[in-house]
Amino acid sequence: MSAIEASRDVRVDFLRGIALLVIFVDHIDGNILARVTYRLSGFADAAEWFVLLSGYVVGIAYSRSVERNGGFRTLAKACHRAGELYVAHIATLGIALALFHRLHAGASPLTLGSLDYTYLADKGLTALWEVLTLKHLPTLFDILPAYILFILAAPTYLVALRRFGWRGPLAASAAVYTVPLIFPGANLPNLPDGHWYLNPLSWQFLFFIGVSAGACGWLRKDLNARPHRLMRAALAVFGTGFVVKAAVVQTTHDASLVPWVGKVALEPILLLHFLSLVYLVLWLLPRRAPVLARAWVGPLMTCGRHPLPIFCGGLVLSVAGSVLVADHPGLTTQLGVSVAGCAALCGLGWLIDMATGAGGGRAAAAIAPAAVRDGPAARGGEQAQERRRAA
Repeated sequence: MSAIEASRDVRVDFLRGIALLVIFVDHIDGNILARVTYRLSGFADAAEWFVLLSGYVVGIAYSRSVERNGGFRTLAKACHRAGELYVAHIATLGIALALFHRLHAGASPLTLGSLDYTYLADKGLTALWEVLTLKHLPTLFDILPAYILFILAAPTYLVALRRFGWRGPLAASAAVYTVPLIFPGANLPNLPDGHWYLNPLSWQFLFFIGVSAGACGWLRKDLNARPHRLMRAALAVFGTGFVVKAAVVQTTHDASLVPWVGKVALEPILLLHFLSLVYLVLWLLPRRAPVLARAWVGPLMTCGRHPLPIFCGGLVLSVAGSVLVADHPGLTTQLGVSVAGCAALCGLGWLIDMATGAGGGRAAAAIAPAAVRDGPAARGGEQAQERRRAA
């Protein structure tokens, strides 16, 4: 099976930009605004969006690489990218911890609310080695290590997809997904006595759903052009989950009352509810939606075009914001920190755009006339930009 040539889908930048800003807001410890982000819609949050959209972009870019360069060269490309992600993970952690220690000068300077970095201080070089070998993932620093494993596995998955079609590889991914559901202890250790918060055996399934969608061109046609019964089914699933969340979890504050919604293993009801939300969003937001050309969308797309630096910058700012919110409690501080941090991340994206020459006119291209937008030259340029963006 040859890889599907997919034209640029600017919705990815838009949705990923929102997810990156929401991740920043959600990671601020004690931030009341986290209650009205993605979590308000159901059991999932921005992490699910980030993993799915990352898989989608990898599916587009790496499937072309497998077709043109073969599996081994694509694996070398993936290893290089994984190395970049690893360096970004370690550097971001070091900067965030230094900033946290500098700003939060208390009796236990590496502990604040749900942020607990005392293991690093207590174990010294032992903890440092465990961080470097990904055996210890401090609070908040769990998404990039999982993404490193996923991107290393992506070339093998795409080679299998190219040879056997998408059903077999995705079924194998689904089988791996069921392992932690049957054996709850199946997870990677997070020393001293825990496990990875995002179980890679579980979350790889969501990532490879995105990879399959990108490689096979599942979103080349707008979902609202397909039978409305699928939309109605997605609406029923999403609506049911929303009502259950509002009636049970929001009133009792006990998520354990709803079965199969655990985040660590990406349990089935959570996954199904999230995928129904994704379907509804994509159904309501076609590829050429006029809203994608609005001025206020530009900063979000700017963030979405540069996911790694924006994500890492958001982690650092969220740690700093947690300290500020703790030292100066109140809604005003929470609002100020959240707004200022989002503005800073948008500014960082703009600076990267200016430095790289990226981004000019992309939102407007989303609603350009079809004859110009979909010509051979335009498709070739868009595909090359998409591959460079994911590489």
